Amino acid sequence: MTTNQRTIVRCVASALAACAAVACTSAPANENEGVQTQPAVFHDRAEPGALKRPWTMRFREAGTLGANRVRIEGPSDLLQHVAIAQEPELFDYTTRTVPDGLLQTMRRRADASNARAIRAQLDEWQILSAFELEVLQRPGDGPVRVIADGEVIWLAEGKDPVSSAHFEVVGEHPLSE
Repeated sequence: MTTNQRTIVRCVASALAACAAVACTSAPANENEGVQTQPAVFHDRAEPGALKRPWTMRFREAGTLGANRVRIEGPSDLLQHVAIAQEPELFDYTTRTVPDGLLQTMRRRADASNARAIRAQLDEWQILSAFELEVLQRPGDGPVRVIADGEVIWLAEGKDPVSSAHFEVVGEHPLSE
């Protein structure tokens, strides 16, 4: 196993352990007594008062994706569904407009060779990238694409791990069909 594979596996294992720890905690028996609960409902993270737009269901099942490089591409409301952990002491972060839209790039700093993976969240997916993460928000509607290259590992509860050199998932945007 290469150093990059060990780094990605270690980051994925840490993320899964954190999820398991949260899932295994429970409230004291009497704390929720008499409290009415409702099933969880996914809400788009729009500004208060903004119209909620339809969104792909593809990334609402929890999973963890680790790779050397990851690119997320999507429609004009993509950034309402993506969160990136910004750690300027470990990663260089840039935002710029390009002909295809708004491109955010995070790269491992040259002086941070033993740094942890770049971390992001797309709806219910945890994304870990060893070297580079790009998020491209395109104008208008269209599909959401997650493209991972270089020592890719995909983990989802109840499924066998997937390991490959390239991994691509497309979630069709309801308004683009």
